[in-house]
Amino acid sequence: MDANLKPSTGLQQIIDNLRARSDELPAAHAGLREHMLTPAAIASDIGRLEAWLEQQGIAAEGMDRKTQAAYMIGGLAWSVCIWMAALALTGHRPIRRVAFEQERYWWGTPEDGHEYVRYPISIEVSDGPPNHRETIEQIFEPIIAATMVTSGLSAGAQWRLVADNVASAFLYGGKALGMAARGMEIAGPIIAEGRLHNGKTGFLEITAGKACDWFLVRGGCCRYYTTRDAEGDYCTSCVLRKRDDQIARYTEYLASLQTLE
Repeated sequence: MDANLKPSTGLQQIIDNLRARSDELPAAHAGLREHMLTPAAIASDIGRLEAWLEQQGIAAEGMDRKTQAAYMIGGLAWSVCIWMAALALTGHRPIRRVAFEQERYWWGTPEDGHEYVRYPISIEVSDGPPNHRETIEQIFEPIIAATMVTSGLSAGAQWRLVADNVASAFLYGGKALGMAARGMEIAGPIIAEGRLHNGKTGFLEITAGKACDWFLVRGGCCRYYTTRDAEGDYCTSCVLRKRDDQIARYTEYLASLQTLE
């Protein structure tokens, strides 16, 4: 357990302390806020869901409905999973229930930045052993079902995106807290069974000279390549890239970090 974060400390203080340590962590509130939407509330309000999808479209030029859905599910999943990882890695009580809101924000400089969408979260925790996979499935089952109907993006595609965010959160959240190996150790069983298992999402060890590090392997696709902003480009971890290409790109990136030291 992190000595600076005692379990007797209030949840909001724990959240604030963790955010002070890592800028990977999005805004979060202790306890479910009345103005924020639970998964069931999101799923039952199709008008609100459609508005959220439409708003999500500001992230890239020319997003179709499926791409909006992929980005939204990814954003919601990141907010849940990065906080699940942060609390698990620092020995605190596990997340049981959540609620969300959607907000627009500006990333970058006023001249060269871009407006995006993110999903602040409110969190309920409780005592007892964690069951991260079951919690994630319970949170996203109603949202994914409603989003599939509203957007046409398949349930399988959405669950793969959720699984990718589990792996990403525990790996990169773990790195930010100096616990990458422990993060991967926790994430492995979560994505090994149930709706989160797809046989592709996972981790890749890369070596460049004397440097060695772990990176994400995705099973899902955010569909960014379909937007006008993409101009035919793909992320290094994109599922549409061949593994050899991913390894070459990660290796080049890791090597470039050594030249900066």
